[in-house]
Amino acid sequence: MSNLTSLIEKVSLLQHQANKKKELPIHKDNVFNKEASKIISELGEINIILSRISAEAGNSNKTSELKLDIKSLHLFGFIFVESVIYFLRIFFPEVKNIEFESLGRFLKSVDDHRKEQNGEFIDFLNRKETSVRNLNYQLREYRGLVSHEKRSTTEWTFTDPRFPMTGSMIVNVPWCEDREFHEIRSLAPAQFVDLVTKEIGEIFDYLNIFLSKNN
Repeated sequence: MSNLTSLIEKVSLLQHQANKKKELPIHKDNVFNKEASKIISELGEINIILSRISAEAGNSNKTSELKLDIKSLHLFGFIFVESVIYFLRIFFPEVKNIEFESLGRFLKSVDDHRKEQNGEFIDFLNRKETSVRNLNYQLREYRGLVSHEKRSTTEWTFTDPRFPMTGSMIVNVPWCEDREFHEIRSLAPAQFVDLVTKEIGEIFDYLNIFLSKNN
């Protein structure tokens, strides 16, 4: 089963590299280790959800559990991504008016205050902003338009629960009388893993290089 082991290893590498240099400003009040450990813990929780999804293959009695786990995967994934965004702030103390508390606020503040920035943060944006925006687009659409859907014009369903990692997803389907609303699908679990491993992995690759280069 696909998992996030490679991503956990990248976070652990960053933690190991940073802890060899206790004099770094990122260690003030032990913030770095607290937040790196939190990120690794959240990845472990996501892996537990993935294990449950994989174990539900072909079990027609587990439809409700599969639905719940796919929803949980996306919601926990969004929380994890926002933890990574919040983690970034300790590497770029020079930033001005950039909000790291949430993914949406981070991107809006980047749009509003890019011209005020200088130094290493500009380099980060030039190299990794696309990764952050892709995560926002892929995960926020599900969270905002599917998971939080309150209209009575939709229903939850599945596609191919025989293959839960690659073929199962939650689909928001308009009722026949509500054709103006388009169908919205969550990512399949394997797609979710590929997205997070790629985009967050690239951010941690950057941070590992950043730490080596600047210290």
